[in-house]
Amino acid sequence: MSEQYALAPVDYLVIGHVARDLTPEGEQLGGTAAYSALTARALGLRVGIVTAAGSDVPLARLNGISIHSVP
Repeated sequence: MSEQYALAPVDYLVIGHVARDLTPEGEQLGGTAAYSALTARALGLRVGIVTAAGSDVPLARLNGISIHSVP
C-alpha cells in the first residue's frame, strides 16, 4: 500500500518540474511549475506544487507555497 500525503487546501495546484537553473549569475530557481506557482501566488491564490525536485533545488523563493516532492 502506498503512503498518502495531504497538502494544505489550495486554490491552484501545479504538477510539474521545479528545477535548478545555472546562469552566468549563479544558480536560481527554474522550471515551469515554479514560475506558474509564483504567478498564481502573486495573484493572491493559495498554491500547491507536486513535483519530483531534487534536494539541490533552491526552494526558498517558493515560501508560502505548499510543496510535495515525490521520489
